[in-house]
Amino acid sequence: MKSQKNIFDWRLQILPDRAPVTAVRVLHAEAPPDSEQVSAWLAAVEAQAIILSVDAFTLEAYTRSGAAWESHSAAVNRMGEHLSELGRQFAKLPEVQAQASPWQRAAINRIRPLLKELAENSEKVIQYINDDPKQLSLDQYRDYIEANADLSVKLPAIISDFLKYGDTRQRLKSLASTLDLNVTRKREPRPEERNAAANGGVGAGIEDD
Repeated sequence: MKSQKNIFDWRLQILPDRAPVTAVRVLHAEAPPDSEQVSAWLAAVEAQAIILSVDAFTLEAYTRSGAAWESHSAAVNRMGEHLSELGRQFAKLPEVQAQASPWQRAAINRIRPLLKELAENSEKVIQYINDDPKQLSLDQYRDYIEANADLSVKLPAIISDFLKYGDTRQRLKSLASTLDLNVTRKREPRPEERNAAANGGVGAGIEDD
């Protein structure tokens, strides 16, 4: 019996890993505006990752129920197809990454190693099925299945959190603009301040806090 072969050839497209963007940079640096294209790309990756989570939990259910190796093989092949679709999404990354704001780059760098690990675990699962279906009861096989189930939950959750952060950030910027919080106003000086200024002191044109 042979499962799909070389379904993870795209994996080189997500390498090498980039250095993560630190929280300090995301929160405090003067950042370029968020890219709608990058946000749309992240949303597409999130949607595909959710599909992957269904594949992973189906496979885990087969492992717990003692399903036949044919069921395992079919589930792994579906996961491979969906991982390949994620690979095609990552192939678009060079087109959009240059436009990314710091938090968007941080999101990309955070999900890259998770996807790499997910692909590597899936390759191990396929190897077990190809080598000998009787190995499906081994603890090592089950460990890869459980690890993939955990990763498939973590991946879309992280993307969702980053997208929520981006939405919240945009709403706060819009609210700050509406409230004119970034404009420094000057109030009229008080009488004593006018007198101080007339006498060579300071105080005229005091800026509000």
